[in-house]
Amino acid sequence: MSIDNQTKQQRIDDSRELYLKYEGRHHELIEKEMRVLGHHDFHRRILYSRFERGQHRAGWIERFEWTGLVQDGECGEVRAGA
Repeated sequence: MSIDNQTKQQRIDDSRELYLKYEGRHHELIEKEMRVLGHHDFHRRILYSRFERGQHRAGWIERFEWTGLVQDGECGEVRAGA
């Protein structure tokens, strides 16, 4: 079962907003809120880069460059120690 591009983009957008809301932290809460928003099969592991079958697969944080958004203060303030 495949989801359409609009649904995929909404999932990415919702996840990004929650990532910024939690300043790049609390991925378990992001997962929980994503499911409340209707993304019932969302798993936080999609956020992380990982190796699958010996190949690097960028997670959404790396792929969409969300780390820079938090470090640059787009979420309202610059995270200490980042």
